[in-house]
Parts: sequence; C-alpha cells; structure tokens
Amino acid sequence: MPRKPKMTDEERRAYSAKMRGELEAVMDRAYGAMVASEDFWATVMRTAANLTHPDRDDRSPTNCIAIAAQHPNATHVLSSGDWRKAGRFPVKGSTSLRIWTPIKRRPEEGREATAAAADGGQREVTGETAGGETRKVSGFKAGPVFDISQTDGDAYEPPAAAPLAAEVIRDVLVNQYRDQYHEDPEQAGGFDFTQEAPDNAVRILLYGHAWRRISEADAPPFPASTRPKSPQPPTSPRSS
Repeated sequence: MPRKPKMTDEERRAYSAKMRGELEAVMDRAYGAMVASEDFWATVMRTAANLTHPDRDDRSPTNCIAIAAQHPNATHVLSSGDWRKAGRFPVKGSTSLRIWTPIKRRPEEGREATAAAADGGQREVTGETAGGETRKVSGFKAGPVFDISQTDGDAYEPPAAAPLAAEVIRDVLVNQYRDQYHEDPEQAGGFDFTQEAPDNAVRILLYGHAWRRISEADAPPFPASTRPKSPQPPTSPRSS
C-alpha cells in the first residue's frame, strides 16, 4: 500500500489552523452548555475525575471540558503514538479527539510560535526533554488523541485514577485565574473563598472562566435562582 505523501509546510499550517478552529468551536459550545445544562456539568466533572492520572500532565480543566464535549464516556486518553507504545492502536475509521497540546521550542531558536496561547498558556513555562534540555512552551495547538474505547490491541490496564481534593483544585484554579486575567477572583466576585465549600468554590471559578470566553448575548439562558455567584466577566469576555 503506497504511503501518503508528506504535507508541505503550507499544507501543514493550513491543517493546523483548521483543527484549531474546530476545537475553538467545540470549546465555545461547551462553555455555553456549562452554564445551561446540569447534565453537561455532571459529564465534565465525571470526565475530569476519570482522566486524572498520575502519569499524565495535559488534563487541565480546559482539556477535560474539551474531551467531555467530544466523547462524554471517555476514561483514558492518549495520543496514537502513546497507544502504540502500550501495544494498542486506533481502530480503523475512529475519529480522533482534539485537546490543547503545548508547542515547545528551544530557547536559542528565538522565534515566536504561530499559534496563539490557549488553556492558560499565555505565560511561557519551561519543560525538560529526555536529555535534560530545557524548552519553553510558547503556545498551544489542537492535538489529536484517542480514548481507550477507540483502540484495539493488547490488553491494557489504565493506571488508577488519582482524585484531587476539592481544596487542591480550588487553589489551582485561583492561581490560574490570577495568572491568566491578572486580577484576584475574590475581588472580582466580591466574596471570600474561605467561607465557601471547596466544591462550590470550584464551580464558581469554572463558571467565571466560562463567562470570560463567551459573550453574554451568545450564552444560553441560566435561571437566576440557580446561577452561582462568580467573578464578574470583563468588558470584553474574549479578552483571555
């Protein structure tokens, strides 16, 4: 069977932009559903719990929402390369899920990433390669992954989930809010998180993140009686 020809740089950039646009559309719909549907909220929480593993570092809150929106029953997600290392492979005809994956570059390269930062990646962070070389994360792209239900091959036992305490998740979200929006969520919302139950504080913070990414006019209606308090959205909800 002849191999597919490699894409040119221009074709690769166009494909990357297309995949990014599709993932952004998924995120817009998901953020809207989070403030309108209790069922989808439960799906996101269940997905986040299933995907919290000690061997993975790319299951951020945003990626958990992305996966929940594309595959509500996902339990263990890896790239096709990582599945092959585990002796499994994507089933023919299966459609990959898209998540935000980091674009890393060597410091000496000195060139900016072509993709805008997403998923809290506006600030550059460093990572180490297998050889100990430090790379900077300069942006994020839409990367393909597959849930275990979309694969076949050798028997595979996913590592046990490592649930995080609500207090830990709350503190992570508070720090992300400060780093990404350059303001304190407690000042923006006018309440004290220490007086809130940790799980309720997590919901408030995620709600605040969602409202910064969709315009109020585009969001589905949310009953006032059940709307949680949240940090106030900025003048331009898409400023993040």
